[in-house]
Order: sequence, then C-alpha cells, then structure tokens
Amino acid sequence: MEKKESLFNKIISDLNIATSRISLPITVNRMFPDLGLRSTLFGPDAPFTDRLPDMELTVKKQPIILLRDQFRCHYFFGSDPERAHIYLVGPYVHKTLTIAEINHILVKNGISYPDMNYLRLYYHSLPVIRDENLMYTILHAHCVDVYGPDGFEIFYEEIIPGKHHVCSVSDKPAGNRFQRDFSERTYAIEKQMLACIREGNYKGAEAAIKKLERQGAESRAASTLRNDKNYGIVFNTLCRLAVSQSGAPAWKVDELSRFYSVRIENISSIPELISLREESLREYCRLAHEASEKPYSSIVQSAVDHIHSDFGQNITLEETAHDLNISAGYLSGLFRKETGRTFSGYLSDIRIDHARYLLENSSLPVLEIAMECGIPDPNYFSRMFKQKENMTPLQYRKLKWK
Repeated sequence: MEKKESLFNKIISDLNIATSRISLPITVNRMFPDLGLRSTLFGPDAPFTDRLPDMELTVKKQPIILLRDQFRCHYFFGSDPERAHIYLVGPYVHKTLTIAEINHILVKNGISYPDMNYLRLYYHSLPVIRDENLMYTILHAHCVDVYGPDGFEIFYEEIIPGKHHVCSVSDKPAGNRFQRDFSERTYAIEKQMLACIREGNYKGAEAAIKKLERQGAESRAASTLRNDKNYGIVFNTLCRLAVSQSGAPAWKVDELSRFYSVRIENISSIPELISLREESLREYCRLAHEASEKPYSSIVQSAVDHIHSDFGQNITLEETAHDLNISAGYLSGLFRKETGRTFSGYLSDIRIDHARYLLENSSLPVLEIAMECGIPDPNYFSRMFKQKENMTPLQYRKLKWK
C-alpha cells in the first residue's frame, strides 16, 4: 500500500497540488490549509465559519469527498484506511478565472475591492486542472487500490460558507509573503528589462521578457487579443521611455513610438502581436545602441549582452569566448580595453547591482537572492557583497529599510 500511496502522491505532486493532514474541528482560519486565502482575507485568528462535510456519511464504506468552496477552489477530503487522520488535497481550480469572475467572487463573499490584486495573484498560483474527469479518475484509481473496489464511496459536496468578518487592512498580517514576493520579483525583472533596452542590449531585454512571461501576465480585458494589445501599448511606452534615457534623438524616438502604436491597433492576431513585439524591441535596442556614448565592438558587445541576459547562470570567460569562436585571452584583453573592467569584474558588478535592488525592494531571503544573482554559495555571495559594499547583505537591507 505504501508504494501505491507514494505513486498517488507523486501524481498529485507532479500536478503541483498541495496535500495536507488536518485535525478536526477547524476553529480558526489558519488551521484550514487553503494556502493562506482565508487568513489573508479575514485574518488568521478569525473563526473558521465554513462547514466541512461530515466524515461519517456512511459507517460501512470509507467516505471520500470532492469539495468545492465559495471561492471556486476544489479539494479532495478524506481519511486514511484506519480513519486515524484526515487529509485534504488542494486547492486547485478547473479553469483560469477572468477578472469579471473574480470580481463576482469579491461581491458574493463581501470582500473589499482592494483585495482584488491579492485574489488575482492567488488564483494565478493555483494549479489549473481543466479536465474534471481526470481528477475523478486519479482519485478513484487510488481509492480502489487502498480500500478495495467496494470499500469506499465518493461524494460531491459544496463547502457551505458561514458569515465572515472581513478584517480591516490594519488587522491583517503585515503583508502577504506570496503577494509581495511575486510583485517584487516582477518589478526587479522589469527594471532589468528597461536597463537592457536603455543600453541597447536586445538579448538581455528578450531574456528579461521571457522571465516576465514565466511570472504570468495579468488579464485586464475579457478579449485575449484586446488584452494583448493593451500590453503591447504599455510595452511600447516603456520602450520609448527607456530609449529616451539613452540619449537617442527625441524625434527618432517619437517617430518610432508612433509607428508601432499604429501597427499595434491594426494587428488582427496574437502571433502577429508577438512578432511585432520582437521587431519593435530590436528597433528600440538598435536606436539606443546607436546613441550609446561608448559603443563597443561586436565581440565585446556580444559578451556584454551575454552577461546582462544570463548573469543568473554560471557564466565564464572561457565559455563566452568559445561561443564567440575566439580565445579567452583575446576576449579578456579586448573586453578590458573597451569597457575598462575585467570580464569577471563586470559580471560581479551586474550581479551585485541586482542583489542591491532585491535587498532594498524585496523580503526574499539572502539565499534566494544569491541564487537569483547566479551565486549559489551564500557564504561566497556574502563575502563578495561585503567586499563591494563594506557590509553584509543583511546589514545593507537593515540600513535601507530604516
């Protein structure tokens, strides 16, 4: 049975669905494993007012319950063969909720509108299992193995909501870690993207955009095409502002911005929008690069672009030189001549600059920041940071957060 249970757990784990062991009765919100949803909206110590189904629906067979709550979240609810422990598998959702649907959930549950952003991010974090039959099949096969074909019964239930007391902002926990870290990572990546555009670094900007896409985009309109057009307009504006700071002639920047604004509105498909974004990014980066006060040779520019786009990875002078089909010694000398810094020194400066930003603007642990900056050894990261800033990362954060 242990092997069968571990196979079930592996499938659930591969689907990114949480599994929790719980104790009944649940009296306060923090005792219910919903990834912090009720704790954030109503307060962790507020009474848990939802009524869970009775686990003794039948004394002859093991009750297994498929739950759906008032937030459109789904769970499995059941107990082990000896009924000694209660477990909960979830939450997950069966579809990606639109802004209109989330707003309906807000109104229905008496939640204040400022919590819209938290809910949007919360639903974005949940696994989406579009095929309801898939979940039933997985659960049914597991139950047959564990309880036997006649030893269980599956029920469908709605979690009945009670009356929630919506706590004020001041009563809520001091921020929500998930929401803060999601936003902080996004802002850090956007900052990196704009810096690359300003420097004319197409490869670095494109890498940052891919990171943003992995973070997930916010749906602001019901139409997918309209939504992507809106983002295209925002992206065009950001590119324009970034290139304006590069020293490029204002008339050229304005002309390019107007050109792409018109083309965005005339686009009729999402693939065309993606292609247009790539084209516009190349053009903006080209314009910024032409305006650069210190243009580099193509070899050094390629090395610089590589550093800016992949500083979070294990970058070496030797591998970069190999990719450029030149010797490491030649690249080292040329890089230092044109930039005034060694390859490793330039890489370290970019990494520490990114680390400073994350320390100032996020609550990420130092270990995670070190990993984000491409330095998996936290001790080495701290030594490098102290060498450049004359203080440890924690001291720097404490100073900046005063």
